[in-house]
Amino acid sequence: MKKKYLIGILCLLANLSNSQSFEWVKGIGGEGMSNVIIKDMVVTDNHDVFIVGSFFGTIDFDPTDNINNSVSIGTDGFAARYDSEGNLLWVYKTNSSGNEEVSAANCSNVMGLDILNVVVKIGVDAFTMRALDTTDGSLFTSSPLYYNQGATLNINGINKTFSNEETAFYIVGSFAGLFQLGSIQIETLDILMLFV
Repeated sequence: MKKKYLIGILCLLANLSNSQSFEWVKGIGGEGMSNVIIKDMVVTDNHDVFIVGSFFGTIDFDPTDNINNSVSIGTDGFAARYDSEGNLLWVYKTNSSGNEEVSAANCSNVMGLDILNVVVKIGVDAFTMRALDTTDGSLFTSSPLYYNQGATLNINGINKTFSNEETAFYIVGSFAGLFQLGSIQIETLDILMLFV
């Protein structure tokens, strides 16, 4: 039996009277034991949509009759781009052994190139930041790996600074335990705010 998961995108456009009208809904799904968890969504000025999260099993990320099956290795993180009509443009997958998820996303422009910045959570106690080319989902660059010292780490958001001279981000989330970031060591907090 094929399971369907809503992409979680309801395209609602306001007219002059501020009422909203339903435009479309699309779904992605998998066979048998499979699961998709969506963690974040980014909408561009031209109404393209990026969704990020994790999946396991075999998932068809294409909501049309075309098939774009992705098979996970453990639980994999993903980022997918859909056009303004909900048609799949590309899917990026972490495809590493173990458990990963793409926890948060943000768009920016670097040297004239539109980039999707994502936070990839690895296991329960590490993360890295990756920049994807929004044109095709290819990896543009990746940050070092940051480790929590053996406890649970959650990343809930990412936002770029407003300066064009530097590439720096605010990352928010929570953790329990001991966290080491460069020479800074922090113990259990309910809220984690990093500037990297």
